[in-house]
Amino acid sequence: MPEERPDEEGRLGRIFRTASLMVNWFPVHQGPRDTERLSPHSHEDFEQMSVTLVGNHVHHLRVPWTPRMSEWRDDEHVRVGSPSMTLIPPTVVHTTRAVGAGPHTLIDVFAPPREDFLAKGWGLEPLGDYLRCGNDEVRLVVQAESVAALGERRSRP
Repeated sequence: MPEERPDEEGRLGRIFRTASLMVNWFPVHQGPRDTERLSPHSHEDFEQMSVTLVGNHVHHLRVPWTPRMSEWRDDEHVRVGSPSMTLIPPTVVHTTRAVGAGPHTLIDVFAPPREDFLAKGWGLEPLGDYLRCGNDEVRLVVQAESVAALGERRSRP
C-alpha cells in the first residue's frame, strides 16, 4: 500500500489512477459539512461518479445556462444514503455535503483521469498491478479500506 500523504490545498484523501480512470478516496468525515464552506465547481472534460459508502450526502447540481431558455433547468438537491452512486456529467456545477450525525465516507471516480490532478503530482499511485491471464488482463485492486472496516465504523457511536 502506498504511504499516506498529508492533505494539501485542494487535495483531500488518497488518489489512485489507471489509464482510464482516477479514484479519490476521501477520509472519514464526522458530522455534517459546514454549509458556509461549500465548493461549487464544474469540470469541462470528464465525468465524475460520487460513491457514498457510509452516511448521507446531498449533491447540489446546477446545469449551466445556454442562450436557449428552453434548455434551462432548475437546480437539484439530491439527498442520497449509503451505499449509492451519483453520476455528475461534464459541465454540471456541483458540490456535495455530508448531512446528519456520524461518519461519512465518499469516493469520487473520474473518467478519464483528471489532468489537473496529474499535473500537480496527485494520483500517481497506481490502483494495482496487472496480472496476465492468457490474452486477457485482470486488474488487481488495492483497497484503501475494507468493507468490513467501514461497517464497523458505521456501527460505532
